[in-house]
Amino acid sequence: MKKFLITLLVLIALGIGGDFVTGLFSAKPPLPIITVGEKKVEVAQGSYCWNGLLNSVCADTSSPPELIKNQELKPVIVPPDSQLKIEFKDEPKENTLVVNRWLTN
Repeated sequence: MKKFLITLLVLIALGIGGDFVTGLFSAKPPLPIITVGEKKVEVAQGSYCWNGLLNSVCADTSSPPELIKNQELKPVIVPPDSQLKIEFKDEPKENTLVVNRWLTN
């Protein structure tokens, strides 16, 4: 029983450590989870600059209308006073996140 518990703890530690290391070496920023009330909003990766442990990269993407078209994103219609919630698996470091609002006429 003791051997099983030690093996289980080692596997859990390796899993958590592996996820942490993968995040450090990642060449792309994590995508947010966006919800409005109970509705989940689909997201697409836009242009970004990202600093990993071993590399830094900047990537430029299409304009927002092209991203929406290419990713086949569907609009989410909500009341005007709705609260938008943006979450990440790991909280971003202070002063490292920028959000831009895209308006059309």
